[in-house]
Amino acid sequence: MAALVLRSLLNYKAPLQLGRMWYSSSSVPTTKLFIDGKFVESSSSEWLDIRNPATNEVVGRVPKATQEEMLAAVDSCSRAFRSWSETSILSRQQIFLRYQQLIKDNIKELAKIITLEQGKTLADAEGDVFRGLHPSFLSLRLSRHANVPIISRKTGSIRSAAACS
Repeated sequence: MAALVLRSLLNYKAPLQLGRMWYSSSSVPTTKLFIDGKFVESSSSEWLDIRNPATNEVVGRVPKATQEEMLAAVDSCSRAFRSWSETSILSRQQIFLRYQQLIKDNIKELAKIITLEQGKTLADAEGDVFRGLHPSFLSLRLSRHANVPIISRKTGSIRSAAACS
């Protein structure tokens, strides 16, 4: 009887929490495409496996987007760029501050995902996430200088840095 209970416990596939997704170890989560500000299921029939390099276990699958999905994503990006280019520097700065805060608030969760997908130690993955904050920090600092005059070396003309962006 004890052997039967032990065998059933060893064969039990408990649900595993990874980030905000729940799935049993016998199923694999799939990644959706992000188009027009929404997560959408891909209609692709081709998928790529994401493997944990430590165990070679498939931990997720990502779609190879179809031609139509790629064109929809590019079109969405073109529309988003037009509105982004008209967004004030102050508004952009607020968006990047929120982005930084989201990364800081979720550093442990992001590090767990990196560890699972890349096989890094948790400490190394946390360092990667932290170092990933640097470019957004620099972009916030650059926005301080947006209205500083710039003198062209070639022509000697003076213009505002905001006109260069």
